[in-house]
Amino acid sequence: MMEKASSSVGNERQHPFHQQFDDILEVIDERIAKQEEAVRNMRAALEAEELALERLKLAREPLASKADRPTGRGRDSGGLSDVKAEARRPKGKTTASKVILELAKEAIASASRPLTRSDIVAALEASGTAPASRDLQSLVSKVLWKNRDTFQQVGNGYWLKGHPLPDVQVD
Repeated sequence: MMEKASSSVGNERQHPFHQQFDDILEVIDERIAKQEEAVRNMRAALEAEELALERLKLAREPLASKADRPTGRGRDSGGLSDVKAEARRPKGKTTASKVILELAKEAIASASRPLTRSDIVAALEASGTAPASRDLQSLVSKVLWKNRDTFQQVGNGYWLKGHPLPDVQVD
C-alpha cells in the first residue's frame, strides 16, 4: 500500500514537468507549422512570379518576331538585333514546356493533392495560356515524364518531388 502512495506522489511530481515539456513541444510545433506555411506561401509566390514572367515572355514572342524585320534604319542598330535573337533563343526547354511545367507545379501546389494529367490539362486550359497543341494531354504527359526530377507519380496523379505527400491519394 505504501508503494502505491509513493509512486503516485512520484507521478504527481513528474506531471508538472511533463506538462511543461508538452507545452514547450506544442509551442515549438506551432512555430514549425507557421514557418512551414510561410515557406509554402513563399514558394507559391515565387512560382506565381515565375509563371507571370513566362506569360510575359509568351506575349513578347510574336512582337519580337515582327521586330526582327528590317526597319530601314541601316546596319548600325547598336547590336540590338543580336540581343533580340539571343533573348528569343530557347535555353534548353521550349517556352511551351516551361509554361506547362510552371502551371503544373502551381496547380499541384495550390490543390495540395496529387493531380491527374486531366486535372493539369484543365488547369492549363482554365489559365488561358495553354500552348497550342493537337494533343495537349500527350504534351503534358511528355513534359511531366521529362521532368521526373520535379514530379513523381502517385497512383494516377502527379505530385511535386521532395514535398511531403498529403494524406489524400489519387486512385
